[in-house]
Amino acid sequence: MKTQLLSHGDHERREDGVCAMEMVAWMAGEKHSSCPECACPALTAFTIRLNDVHWPGGDVQRTEVLGPVLPLLVGSRTTEAVYLRRGYFFVDRTVRELVPLEIESRAVNLQPVAAAVFREVAKTLRMLPAIVDAASAAVAHVGARDLRDNLRKQRAAAYVAADVVAADAYETAAIAANVAAAAATATTVAATAATVGAVAANVAAVAANEATNAGGIAAAEAAAAVAVAANDAAANVSSAAYVAAYVAAYVATAANAGRLLVLRRAAEILAEAARIAAS
Repeated sequence: MKTQLLSHGDHERREDGVCAMEMVAWMAGEKHSSCPECACPALTAFTIRLNDVHWPGGDVQRTEVLGPVLPLLVGSRTTEAVYLRRGYFFVDRTVRELVPLEIESRAVNLQPVAAAVFREVAKTLRMLPAIVDAASAAVAHVGARDLRDNLRKQRAAAYVAADVVAADAYETAAIAANVAAAAATATTVAATAATVGAVAANVAAVAANEATNAGGIAAAEAAAAVAVAANDAAANVSSAAYVAAYVAAYVATAANAGRLLVLRRAAEILAEAARIAAS
């Protein structure tokens, strides 16, 4: 089946249009829905948020990038173990690939001191240990948190030295590290019965996606805090997937060239996650 033009949000009828997951339901021969029964919930959570972020090239670009991945989602619902692996995979790739990729895109055309800060932070995040379970997520969280705290100290020192360019760079980099730390934290508890974390992170994602650039960064930090707070009360692997998808929405607040680069990589990550099977 040829992929119909994908658009933002849910649609009451197929005649009104389809989002990515509504297209998956159509491919699977299911009733019209953005949460088809055949699809893994972790993949669904990530795809919905990726579909709904701003695409520089509009619906045509959204369809071009996401369309080829959608057949992999048909029949992807499987065991709880695979669901969990996919959730951790999304968070790992977001923390160690998408956030670094986004912050590197910001380094382009910046003054050398700011560009150097961003590139060093990206390098440090990439060197964090792989997130594959709760224990490794906790280790990655500590690493990202320590990076954030160190950047804040350097920001304070730069302000004292009246180096505004460096101070601003440290501030932006510290927020990125904080988002990475929050995303890792949200995976450290996996109680499959609860949905509070997923709902909170999804709502936060919408708020962050509506902001842009500097505003988007601030919204990202606030939304990450909301997700972590909800996770303290109740969390499941779906909340991990939603937080990962939310962070992907955050990184999409870069300039258009950087945003498209990140979104294309996020779509590749979605395809990789769909291919994860029971071992």
